[in-house]
Parts: sequence; structure tokens; C-alpha cells
Amino acid sequence: MQASCHRRLGDFSRALQIYQSVHASHPEDSDCLKALVVLCQDLGRPWEGYQQRLVRLQERGRGGESAEGGGGGGRGGGGRARKKKGGDYADVDVGSLLI
Repeated sequence: MQASCHRRLGDFSRALQIYQSVHASHPEDSDCLKALVVLCQDLGRPWEGYQQRLVRLQERGRGGESAEGGGGGGRGGGGRARKKKGGDYADVDVGSLLI
């Protein structure tokens, strides 16, 4: 939350520091990794390592529960959820349901 505020205010270096700190503490936070990829791209810094970690995390999440913990993160990010359909799970677009 703090990092996104700094980013919106244009304090990109502080936002980057906070995102990197969050990533060090919570390496499986996909929202943080997504933000790091975008921010590093915008700043012209190396971003490929964060992208690779994000892809690996998303691939692991496809085995059942999503990487965010099963519900799309709860903050309106992605707009997708997994709904059990018979014995399988199916992706469902929930973007229109978000406020």
C-alpha cells in the first residue's frame, strides 16, 4: 500500500525500495512481483528476474489454488477467480462484479 502511494506520487526510488523490501519478506506475493516488473521497466532497470519469478509462481498456482491464495487477491487486481465446476476448476471473469 505504501509503495503504491509513493509510486503514484512520483517517488519511484522510494516505491522501488519498499517493493524490494516486501518481496524479500514475501517472495510469493504476486502483486508485489507484478509491481516490481512494471516499475523496473519504467525506470529502465533490470526486470527480467522478477518476471521469471512471477511466471514460476503463476505456473505453480495453476496446480489447484491460485498463487494469491485462492480468491484473486481480494483487492480487485486481475478480475479473475476460480470456480469449481463438476470435478474441475474453471476460470471465471469477475471483473464486472468488482466495485
